[in-house]
Amino acid sequence: GGGIIARGDRGGMAVAFKLTIWVPVEQVGVVIGRSGQQINRIQSASGSRLNVVAEPENSAWAPVYIRGGPEGAFAAAAQVEELVDEVDDAVAEFQLGAKARAALRGGAETNAHLADESCWLSSATRRISAECKVRIRVTEGVEPVTLEGTTSDVKKALGMVVAVGQGKDPFA
Repeated sequence: GGGIIARGDRGGMAVAFKLTIWVPVEQVGVVIGRSGQQINRIQSASGSRLNVVAEPENSAWAPVYIRGGPEGAFAAAAQVEELVDEVDDAVAEFQLGAKARAALRGGAETNAHLADESCWLSSATRRISAECKVRIRVTEGVEPVTLEGTTSDVKKALGMVVAVGQGKDPFA
């Protein structure tokens, strides 16, 4: 227990993990490729599903939503990053069970200084956030756990967050 929970299945692919990265709007075509060849190649190689949404009137950045297992999603993100000039921060979203959430959130004694319970994080989770330079959000409810930072920092933090959720010391 304590690992990422599969929330559903689409065409044989678990959709438990979602990684979003942002690419420059003017480079969306590079990611998709002629007749979708580039995006199809990335999807085949990574085992992930990619969805690119260009919203040029709203932002200079276009989100690339990547769904699949964490390993495949990060592999797909790396392939997208090779194609474009720059990438903005990444956001990982995933589900964890109640026991893992409790381990990541900590109790009242750790969070006594916080009036808002929605901000609760255990000391281990706070340390992961600081050391990996990643914003971490873990609610009490059913919203996904979120990690936000550079793609490489989010990837590093993910393994550590899952370890805490499994009752392990990620710093040992």
